Amino acid sequence: MRQEELASQLGVSQGQLSKVERGKVAPTLEILLGVATKFSKSLDWIVRGDGI
Repeated sequence: MRQEELASQLGVSQGQLSKVERGKVAPTLEILLGVATKFSKSLDWIVRGDGI
C-alpha cells in the first residue's frame, strides 16, 4: 500500500504520516485507531506490538 493511499484513508496528509512513520512526531489517537481498524488489529497490538 502506498503511503499516500493510507494517509488518505486515515484522513491525514502524506507528509504527516511520513513524520509518524519516521518517528518525528507521535501519532494521534485517531491515527492509531485508524491503523488498528484498517489492519484488523487491536489498539493494544498497534501500540505495544506482538508478543508483549
